[in-house]
Amino acid sequence: MSKIAFLFAGQGSQTPGMGQDFYRNSDVFRQVMDSCGKLSDLDVCSLSFSGPAAKLNETAVAQPCLAAVELGLVRMLSSAGIRPSVVAGLSLGEYAALTCAGAIREEDLVSIAARRGRLMQEALPAGTGSMMAVLSNRLEDIRLACQAAGKQNEICEIANFNSPSQYVLSGTARGLSIAGKHLEESGIRRCLPLKVSGPFHSPLLKTASLELDEILKEYPLQAPDIPVVFNTTACSETCRDGNRVRELLVRQLYSPVLFDQSLDTMLQAGVDTFIEIGPGHVLSRLVQKKNRDVRVFGLETMEDYERIRKELHV
Repeated sequence: MSKIAFLFAGQGSQTPGMGQDFYRNSDVFRQVMDSCGKLSDLDVCSLSFSGPAAKLNETAVAQPCLAAVELGLVRMLSSAGIRPSVVAGLSLGEYAALTCAGAIREEDLVSIAARRGRLMQEALPAGTGSMMAVLSNRLEDIRLACQAAGKQNEICEIANFNSPSQYVLSGTARGLSIAGKHLEESGIRRCLPLKVSGPFHSPLLKTASLELDEILKEYPLQAPDIPVVFNTTACSETCRDGNRVRELLVRQLYSPVLFDQSLDTMLQAGVDTFIEIGPGHVLSRLVQKKNRDVRVFGLETMEDYERIRKELHV
């Protein structure tokens, strides 16, 4: 029997039209999206299906819309008898993963995602900082570039360990500029600025994390029913209680996302089938680059859904 992991996409994967095929063809998905719309002050259906892109890309909008779509996809898979042995998510995706695992109530997910998105969007003045992808396997040189920024009293940290050749830096605008120059001088030229509203997963969000802690205390979090591989530890945890879940989610806001290490944890645990929940194929590609012997599925269309059902014999 397959050991299945659900991987939940994070912010940046959103795109106008996401979920629309499922909404047209699945009663289960449609019910979830309509319910999420009623529980939110945003029209998640219209924004997810039609955008416009500029609006959907706003952190305060992208996060609840992605959460709603991912919840709908989980419910579809569950209704078909497809359930994971373990779950993980990239940044925002961790909230959907925890909902899938029973640690966050389904009716609370979009509300939490919306409040987290607003908090992150408003945490710092516009232009304070940003993020930059670095495509290189020279980790030591990337660390030295961050240190170069630190020596000039600027913040620049590794925010995402996506793969041995893909990292994301986060920090002040000047810190990223210093690091970028250092990387270029060392021969690393594939540095791509990301279209995000702030320096997420960096110490600059430490103050905002205190507010997130207070927000999460308003919701009845509990220990997950199945193991969750958390961003900040890359360890498979069932957690002793909801307080541990909240602690890890708060820490995630200002700490690196250890996604590559999380994949190692799942592979070592015997996972042989990965299903990416959400738009895009970012996480699927990372899995395929790491291990070509496992099965990897994306889930963007009804055709994808039917293929998953067929190949998993459900």
